[in-house]
Amino acid sequence: MDDAQKPSRQQVIDFLQTQMAVVVSTLSEDQTIDSAFVYGMFNQDADFYFITNTFSKKYRNIQSNGILSYAFAEEDNLIAIQGKGKAEIVHDLGESKRIYDLLLQVLRHRLEHWPPPFAKMEESNLAIVKVSTQWLRWGDFSHLGTQPLDQFFVDVIP
Repeated sequence: MDDAQKPSRQQVIDFLQTQMAVVVSTLSEDQTIDSAFVYGMFNQDADFYFITNTFSKKYRNIQSNGILSYAFAEEDNLIAIQGKGKAEIVHDLGESKRIYDLLLQVLRHRLEHWPPPFAKMEESNLAIVKVSTQWLRWGDFSHLGTQPLDQFFVDVIP
């Protein structure tokens, strides 16, 4: 991908903010990988927020090591995102409530099938997760067959 085709950091952030369905993967204590589909949102810093059940493997894995990776693709435009970062549970009640309300507002406007799974769980069993993105890769496969494979990916962060 030549420089003219490379997205700017802001273009990638804008794209991230249109996405809500993401696969997250965490590392368990026995060093196996657990993956799950979640609904969430990205902010201007490429931090990713989602809600999980406090009884889930994701929650336990985040509590034990905080390693998380995520991936999603937009099939229509052949764009793929891969990222990883430090995941932490948001413990501040005011911040948790603010993010929870914002997630509900964002998802309500975008989801055809409302409500998302976490909205059906007891609030006392929910936790807000913040993933501080430390690495992010943009993949554009719309030029498949016309460019070498090493030109499909752009590291956006760091």
